[in-house]
Amino acid sequence: MNLLDNVLKWLVQTMVMISDIIIICMTLLIIICAYQTGSLILWLIVIFLLYNCYISWKDQGGFISWTSKGRQSFFNGWNDITKKNKTE
Repeated sequence: MNLLDNVLKWLVQTMVMISDIIIICMTLLIIICAYQTGSLILWLIVIFLLYNCYISWKDQGGFISWTSKGRQSFFNGWNDITKKNKTE
């Protein structure tokens, strides 16, 4: 079961890191599309939405999954959860 735990926690960690990359790519795509249309109303909507998304993302930790401290904290939390489930 230890091998499965290791595979699962690394898989989840990798998925979180990939989601950060996807968020950045989608943000760039939205900015490029808004630039190509040239609509002022669309620009205002895009700026408002991206600002609110950035605030939410930053409040949730931002790039915390990319730091060694963030990864260590995640792995410690994962180990605590799996230990509690094994004792119950």
